[in-house]
This record gives sequence, C-alpha cells and structure tokens, in this order.
Amino acid sequence: MEKAMRVLRVISQAVSSVSVIVMMIIVMMEIVARTFFQYSFLVMDEMSGYLMAATVFLGAVYAFDSGSFIRVEFLYEKSPEIVKRVLNIVFAAVVLVYCFLLTYYMIRLNLSDYRLGSTSTSILRTPLYIPKLSMSFGMVMFDLYLVLYFFRTLMTGGRQPQQQGEH
Repeated sequence: MEKAMRVLRVISQAVSSVSVIVMMIIVMMEIVARTFFQYSFLVMDEMSGYLMAATVFLGAVYAFDSGSFIRVEFLYEKSPEIVKRVLNIVFAAVVLVYCFLLTYYMIRLNLSDYRLGSTSTSILRTPLYIPKLSMSFGMVMFDLYLVLYFFRTLMTGGRQPQQQGEH
C-alpha cells in the first residue's frame, strides 16, 4: 500500500511540476514577444490557464501527502489522542466521499463537453474536454490515493504516520 501511495505521489509531483515549467516557458515567450517584437501569440493566457488547472488537480496527491492540504490544526492539536484518531478516520472518510462525488460530476461534465463539441471562445477554439481531461485524471489519481489513505488510516486505528517531509 505504501509503495502505491509513493508512486501516486511521485507521479503527482512530476506532472504538476512539468505543468508549472511549461507554464513558465510560455509566459516568458509571450513576454519576450510583446517586449521585443510587439507581437502577441494571443493564446498564451488561455494555455497557461489550462496548465494552472492541471497543476492544481494533478498536484492534489502531493499536496495532501505533504501535509499542505486543508486542516483545522488549532482544534486538532488540542484534542486528546483518541479524539485525534477518530477525527483522522472521519476526515479520511469525508474527504474520500466528497472527492468521489466531485470526480463523478467532473467526468460527467467532461463527457458532456465532448458530446456537445464545446470549444473555447479564443482563436484556438480548443475543445474543452481536452484541458478538462487533466482535471479528471488528477481527481481519479487523487481518489485512488485517498482510497489507499483511508484503508491505511483504518488499519492503523487512526494513527497518523509521519508526513512525507518528515521521513
């Protein structure tokens, strides 16, 4: 289970990092073109927006695993150990259910965009299902990770292992 979680974390980190690098490159290209050649590609902002969405959704596994995800620490830290364990199990279950629902509706939206032939309003006329695929893929990856996380949390009785950065 830990190996599968580690693989998902590495994929998440790598793909979201590549998205950030590509986004940086295309923004720099636009800046250079505008500054030195008074030319605009006219689509770089659209492309960087798609890459930003990919970064967020594909980076969710890494963010969750590294402890950078949403949590209300001030209440959690003051709780007794047994309450923390119960909260960990409840948190894992709630996040899992919420993300499954989010993924379901995201995939439905993606399929709807594909069936309807929805495109962007830019000169590229990008079929919208293409950039949304990265969002759906990121959520499916996150769901897989959360299933593993949930079962690990149940097997450890709600005890939290060290965060990835603390190993």
